Amino acid sequence: MLRGKLGPEPLRLYAKPVLAELSYEKLAKDPFQTPQEAQVWFRLGDQLKSAFVPLSIVDEESRTVRAAFLGERDGKIFVSFPPTNFGQTRFFSSESNLMMIARSS
Repeated sequence: MLRGKLGPEPLRLYAKPVLAELSYEKLAKDPFQTPQEAQVWFRLGDQLKSAFVPLSIVDEESRTVRAAFLGERDGKIFVSFPPTNFGQTRFFSSESNLMMIARSS
């Protein structure tokens, strides 16, 4: 057999990214990280998901961070944040989980 098992259906990108603000549960500014970066945690259903993000996209007063919804695969939304020294955080989540923490921007 020359072909392997196919993975999930291809990612379908939106014509234009959807920008949103996501409410986070916890924010950590580690002294070993660069001062322009932070780690945030989101409650997505029964999971706690973390992301390294630039501080410039964090609003500590409203406890939100800006994100871009880039597309969908297998009924889940592709969420992305700007890159940091730790790389770029991206993940998939269901629309219902995101609606619990998202504010349209």
